[in-house]
Amino acid sequence: MLLYKYVCSDRIDVLEHSQIRFTQPAALNDPFEVLPSFEEFKDALVEGTVWKQLLEARLTKFDPVSTDIPESCKEMLKNLKTNDPTTYRTYLYNLLNIVMKVELDNRCAKQHLDFMNRHFAILSVSARRDHPLMWSHYADSHRGFVIGFDNDDPLFKAGGRIASVGVREVTYSKNRFSVPAAGLDGLSREDQKKACIAFLFIKSDDWAYEEELRCLAHPEFAEVTIPIQHGMPIYLYKFTPASVKEIILGKNMQPGVKDALLLLLKEKYPHVQIFRESLHASRFELCIDPYDYQLTSIESRRRDEFLSSQAAIGVTPRNGKNCTLSRETEHESGLIGSIWDSRFGVHYGQKL
Repeated sequence: MLLYKYVCSDRIDVLEHSQIRFTQPAALNDPFEVLPSFEEFKDALVEGTVWKQLLEARLTKFDPVSTDIPESCKEMLKNLKTNDPTTYRTYLYNLLNIVMKVELDNRCAKQHLDFMNRHFAILSVSARRDHPLMWSHYADSHRGFVIGFDNDDPLFKAGGRIASVGVREVTYSKNRFSVPAAGLDGLSREDQKKACIAFLFIKSDDWAYEEELRCLAHPEFAEVTIPIQHGMPIYLYKFTPASVKEIILGKNMQPGVKDALLLLLKEKYPHVQIFRESLHASRFELCIDPYDYQLTSIESRRRDEFLSSQAAIGVTPRNGKNCTLSRETEHESGLIGSIWDSRFGVHYGQKL
């Protein structure tokens, strides 16, 4: 079975270094990621004696003026405090109860997400390599490519040092997992494990089109950790070059990027099957066809483009004769030459 990872065109470095990112839940693009429902848990907590004791204790120090409530409410409270102290206290109690519930909701979500970010990083892959939306959303509008991994690679094996649970399919549902009234501490170890799996492998059915599979890793086992200022660190994990079985080129991939990728595949992944996506002639479908491209012809083609560009600006070969370069033309020719001389025949700051 192959696992398909859609990537942008600038992620050639994934193949260059044989390292791929596993992402913390909070850095993923689903705002519901790994977040269960805390409603049952909160309702039980709010109905308890401890909550009422906390309310009473905080009520004596509660200042509604500094609370984020409408000005009309603050004005009403001010009048009640002066004219009807009993009603004022009841109103203030109810208001504080609402404020504390919102704080509890935020605290539950934050503490849970912080825990998940510390202990889990996620690699999301798909069972499909030909989904138009996936190409648009995750492969830079068809300018990127797709990597087909063999799930027999040690990176994906259950019980391994990295992927303790292996690769699992995501389940899609309309409902979030609900934390029970007694909280997770009241569950058995087996039920706690099931709850954790539910957090990590249940998503809204709005995402079902992705046909996602996931692999989990612990951040401490990352091969490389890249700190990000004012952001979450990037965790990179090693895979074996042999695990890459397919590469599918996007139909809108830039020629320079394509050549860079093909040369890298020639050097490091000669065993890989190369495909390219195209549009079906009559249906709203993508076709994935073998890409017949002579890798050995890349260098000569790039050289031919270089010579053609020289001819276009009236430059003859540098053989000591008929060489009439101006200072500006020499600079331009040198730039083109530097583009050619680069390892991949690509200068990313230049349109080729």
